[in-house]
Amino acid sequence: MEKKAASKIMLTLILMSLLTSTFNVPLIESELSESLEMEWNKTYGGTGYDSANSVVQTTDGGYALVGSTYSFGAGEDDIWLVKTDANGNMQWNKTYGGSSRDVGSSVLQTSDNGFILAGSTMSFGAWRIWLIKTDAHGNVQWNKTLRRSGSWVDLVDGERSVIQTSDGGYVVVGATISYDYSSIWLIKTDPNGNMQWSKTYEPYWTAHSIVQTIEGGYAFAGTDVMKGNALLVKTDSTGTMQWYKTYGGGKGEAAHSLVQTADGGYAFSGGTVSFGAGQHDVWLVKTDVNGNMQWSKTYGGAELDYGESLVRTSDGGYAIGCRQSSFGAGQSDFWLVKTDSAGSMQWNLTFGGTNEDYAFSLVLTADGGYALAGFTGSYGVGGADFWLIKLSGPKVLATVDIDPDVLNLRSKGQWITAYIQLPQQYDPEDIDATTILLNGTISPVLDPKCGFVTNSSDYLVDDNNDAILERMVKFDRATVESFITSQGISYGNVALTITGKLFDGTPFEGTDIISVFYGGAGGRRK
Repeated sequence: MEKKAASKIMLTLILMSLLTSTFNVPLIESELSESLEMEWNKTYGGTGYDSANSVVQTTDGGYALVGSTYSFGAGEDDIWLVKTDANGNMQWNKTYGGSSRDVGSSVLQTSDNGFILAGSTMSFGAWRIWLIKTDAHGNVQWNKTLRRSGSWVDLVDGERSVIQTSDGGYVVVGATISYDYSSIWLIKTDPNGNMQWSKTYEPYWTAHSIVQTIEGGYAFAGTDVMKGNALLVKTDSTGTMQWYKTYGGGKGEAAHSLVQTADGGYAFSGGTVSFGAGQHDVWLVKTDVNGNMQWSKTYGGAELDYGESLVRTSDGGYAIGCRQSSFGAGQSDFWLVKTDSAGSMQWNLTFGGTNEDYAFSLVLTADGGYALAGFTGSYGVGGADFWLIKLSGPKVLATVDIDPDVLNLRSKGQWITAYIQLPQQYDPEDIDATTILLNGTISPVLDPKCGFVTNSSDYLVDDNNDAILERMVKFDRATVESFITSQGISYGNVALTITGKLFDGTPFEGTDIISVFYGGAGGRRK
């Protein structure tokens, strides 16, 4: 197989504006008890059809997305890799492909900070699995097409269909199809993509997601097509099957995204026709270490809803990136569902416009937030564009009381005092005062000579006499007054927002509204 070099898209300033766009997107909240905000969203694409199928957060805080593009490249459609900074601004992009069809399904950042891409190609004959290894800038280091002897079609179909193994090699899971046979194909390679072994399993099975298990084996999830049920398969480190389980009512269940849980068991998301409220619902299934179902939950409405991508969250729960047609603004929308550790929904959010918007991949970001990727037909410049949405991590909602609550801007007082009360499950002593800001710009006075900073008996108070302690901090009054007047305010109400973090990194935020006026000199000294 002749190696194909990546074709770099030459970007002028005009083309960059075509490739990357930002839109104001309606966010529809339901049962949202935490403070969760869309930080930004970006589209990437040209005038054709471009779809992101997989996203990862990179070690520099940015993101890498892979999918397919009809707008750029050499062929009918090509694999497209897009790298962004932490704010979603495109840093570079690469296309990979030949004269026919090439589709990128899965991207992973490798231990050397490069990338491994798993996809499918028709540019070198019939459909073949295509592994591409790049450096940190998307330049091809090696690529391999994988074909099982006697097969007609070999392909991958899943946003987590490739993993890097503990020995530096790779495992990819896909499908192999011939005249009278189709099944899962599991392939192990060395670090240079050379096949070490491969295994096939029962007929008419498909797989979309794979994990390397705690003891060094593999587990993958997909569908038993003949039975119409979701499928979970466990193997040892050489791919020898140890057990498999199917789940569902036989009407069309599928597992699309798999994680191993802290107790050694598994959880997968996908879809179900047999259960739930609508034509097709999101399905979350939790099993024990041997694949025995412990519980399952459905989420959705009357239309088609599907759980594409699953992550474990830091609180022991789960988040599911979904595509859904039951709610939202358009034909289909991005849908993010958050559950507790037992699968009970805590909140959900939809994103989208009046056309089709499909979410295919979800990652938990380093700040405790989320990034969702897929395609949008509602925004962007083409028939469909890559779409990346970044949500902030959940914030603890604090109650803040600012003293004085009526501020004379000509007064000679020394302090503006803030009393920060956290929800009862949090301890105000855990607030890291060095992270506190007033309206994002003003730090509290943390001079050690001030007893209210160094002595907890002084800075932990019950100012409102509700038997719940608050964290007291003080701001220089002249600095706060200067900030207020710089906003052109000399009379009326002003919202002052206190932000910060606990020592474990959990952010908090609270706002109080005070009245200001520009009166005679004097006033209370606070």
